[in-house]
Amino acid sequence: MNHHRTSFLLKLPTEIIGEIFKACHLSDHLNLALTCRRLADGGKLTLARHKTAARDYGVVTDWHHLNIPDVLNKAISDPYFRYNIRKIGIHGTRYNWENWGDFRAEPPPTVASRTFEGSDVSYNFRWRQVFDRPSWKEIWGPGHEHIGAEFDEDAMTYAMLRVNRFKEHFAGSISQHWHHYILLMARLEWFSTNGNSDDDSILRGIDWAQDLLHAGNDSLLKALLICICPRLNVLRHASCKLTD
Repeated sequence: MNHHRTSFLLKLPTEIIGEIFKACHLSDHLNLALTCRRLADGGKLTLARHKTAARDYGVVTDWHHLNIPDVLNKAISDPYFRYNIRKIGIHGTRYNWENWGDFRAEPPPTVASRTFEGSDVSYNFRWRQVFDRPSWKEIWGPGHEHIGAEFDEDAMTYAMLRVNRFKEHFAGSISQHWHHYILLMARLEWFSTNGNSDDDSILRGIDWAQDLLHAGNDSLLKALLICICPRLNVLRHASCKLTD
């Protein structure tokens, strides 16, 4: 009697093995591939998706202003992306649209500094100055050459910056994905209290989320991303004390 029969699974065509990989939970793919070379070959396309997702999204930070919304929108639609996000780094919250620039690697020249004994340098800056932004000339646009550099930190300059960035980012990065965010928040039970929810609490939760995102506050997007990554094992968050 032959005790070394080939497994029925190994006799299947490569295409069928590939479909088996797709039907399995993502957490089973590696174990299935490690069973033998034949199964690993049949699951090449699935394993390639994992490899690409891990390479491109294994580590996510909010340094670039569009990174979190872009990754969140991809992670919602593609389980391979969210499964392979392992580390998230949060440098700080963008509270409104004037903050929707990349974090600066160096303080801007307009920020005053003090040098202490031992050559340590302290900078006194406002939170909005942490983020990169166009010059006041670019914000005001043509026809305003008569105004001076004193408008660089003027309140009207930042008001115009908020309007410009709202027009630039809200429709493409947030509003077209709004219904996905609502469904996700409902699934996470963000609209419930002690496991219970009613129409009023749901409407209040939706209004709260809508107001937050409409104002340009990205903390909700970051919280959603953190909640949907099943294998996230490192979360780094910079601490700071804001006075304005």
